[in-house]
Amino acid sequence: EELYPDNTAFVLFPAVTEYVQLLRCIDGYKTICDVVDNQVSWDAHSPLPLLSQYATINQFADKVIFNSAINMQFFTDSGLCDSDKASLIPNWYTLPADFKAKTRIGKKKIFDILYSGNMNDRVDWNLLKAIHTATDDNTRIHLIGSADAVIDMMTEVIEKFPKFVYHGPMRESDLLSFSFNCDLAVM
Repeated sequence: EELYPDNTAFVLFPAVTEYVQLLRCIDGYKTICDVVDNQVSWDAHSPLPLLSQYATINQFADKVIFNSAINMQFFTDSGLCDSDKASLIPNWYTLPADFKAKTRIGKKKIFDILYSGNMNDRVDWNLLKAIHTATDDNTRIHLIGSADAVIDMMTEVIEKFPKFVYHGPMRESDLLSFSFNCDLAVM
């Protein structure tokens, strides 16, 4: 079936490359903007292009979804999003129906810290390095997820910080099993 305004909705996740041209192409279609992160602080030196993009896309969209009340308040208070368009859908995660929690028996010699997620643009490398510095030698910091776009940073972290272990992407069921043996998760 072809894409028509009466059978299609677009969901945009800023920041979007070439967003002005994209908005021209989807004009007339139902559009939802999903503000997963407030990326303004990620480029503190020159936030104006990103602020302009947020304002333009949020004005264009029929609805703007936030997963954080703090982000929603920032965008509505600053005028980057009309409050009547804004909706909050908090982050959540539901364990698989067949998941069974287990009890750990005995003591471990290694304190395992887990970061799991998209490391390409959503990880605080400075925080992870600070955790590395603040922990003792009996600590391992496990990094699980995609890092294709930040391979140089991942290489630096692995080479300079010996407590880091990069596992790459992992299936959800394997990640749940792996996380059972961890003592702390960074979110």
